[in-house]
Amino acid sequence: MKKFFLKHIYLLIFFVVFLWVLSYTFWDEYIEFQKSQRVQQEYQAFLIDSNTTFQHSWLIKLWDDTQLHHTPDLEFLEKLMIDIDQAKERVWLEVYIFTEKRILQALLRAHHRGIDVKVLLENNPYMIPNINDKHYEILKESWIPVKWSDPLNYALNHSKFIIVDDTCYISTGNYSFASFKSNRDIFLEVQHPDIVRELVTLFTHDYTHQPFWVMHPNIVLSPDNSRAKIQSLFEEAQDRIAMYFPYMSDMKL
Repeated sequence: MKKFFLKHIYLLIFFVVFLWVLSYTFWDEYIEFQKSQRVQQEYQAFLIDSNTTFQHSWLIKLWDDTQLHHTPDLEFLEKLMIDIDQAKERVWLEVYIFTEKRILQALLRAHHRGIDVKVLLENNPYMIPNINDKHYEILKESWIPVKWSDPLNYALNHSKFIIVDDTCYISTGNYSFASFKSNRDIFLEVQHPDIVRELVTLFTHDYTHQPFWVMHPNIVLSPDNSRAKIQSLFEEAQDRIAMYFPYMSDMKL
């Protein structure tokens, strides 16, 4: 009888402890879920407010802090490699497709020199889901911090920019050899400290898989504010609207 009683006491204690651990785990998940919901609500409220109040007059003139490069131009590819080779602090690359071999080698050299190299890649480019795998594995095997994007607020990480110390290159083109050899793409070299600082923060949040609220009026970021800002620019146009892209489709028209 005593053994029977003790057996059931042990089972009861085990059951209570099990429920406590289970409830503790679910409670943490519940708290995290509620926190993420509040963040999302604040984020949406911020987007609505910033999109409805955006004005063209807020834009900062950047002519002294920017240069426009365009491809096809293999000399520009050389310039990028030289910039990476001369980096003193960091080289952070966030890009949709990364297959360019010479830039990969420049990143490896920078890493070996002790430069802070980080790479964020899209894991599932449209219809070519494995295109980034080779460079990803090489970077990983070389102990360079590399991650797949895990977006909270967008479907695909289609951004294309590289930060080299206090300079950022924002491009229409991916980091493939075709972008430099044969394709017409535009690379905007930005050195304005406010914009570079904002893009550094954007990269940091994308890299750590956190939402980010872009505050700078000159930065157009999809899907957060691109439609509202571009539409505002159209509505305030005084002279002309010039559009330059490979195709146009808008389900909201």
